Amino acid sequence: MIIKLGPSPALCKVEKYIYFLRPDDAHILAYDIVEQKWHRRALLSRKFQGIIEAPFPIKPIDIAFGLQRELLFADADGKLYATPNSQLKTKTKEANEIIDNLNEKQMQQTAVTTDDGANAIELELLGSLLGPSKGMMVDGRTGALFYAVPKYGAIVRCELQRNLTAEDNEIVYFTSKNIRQIFFGVGGAVWLLTDRLLSPDDHCFANI
Repeated sequence: MIIKLGPSPALCKVEKYIYFLRPDDAHILAYDIVEQKWHRRALLSRKFQGIIEAPFPIKPIDIAFGLQRELLFADADGKLYATPNSQLKTKTKEANEIIDNLNEKQMQQTAVTTDDGANAIELELLGSLLGPSKGMMVDGRTGALFYAVPKYGAIVRCELQRNLTAEDNEIVYFTSKNIRQIFFGVGGAVWLLTDRLLSPDDHCFANI
């Protein structure tokens, strides 16, 4: 199970939700710390658009939070998704069309809504990572996404944008150790938490 404390809502200095992802489950659970209530929402995406037009259930294996407090999800296929109000760069000429579509989905909140009638969140497919991810984190300074690909022992960085391809993902570090968590230090340093001690030179990479 993946458990992460969400960002504080706008105009609020304290966190409001704790998010839970359960293995092989196409839902997200959120616990409202303030109201002490549980919320459960289905996660859907049109990832097979052109083959299957209806929204398809997504079973996320990782979660992170963007600079606009959007939710970012990765699935076992190495695909990256975001809640539909993500303000991301678009590499195609269809930017205005995408924005119009997103404006029609304003009822689908970044945080899990407390409206019992809205029991699903339709996610936007952003593109492809280098593989199933672990420990996704967004750099609060640059907005770049960092994640681990355990299969390859790689730490990867990419700029959050639409139409993300493998070429947009940059491998910044390799390790044979089992990566538990990625976190950020001062001066732009990126640190790893592993299940075994690394050599001093491997504890972080500065100014990435």
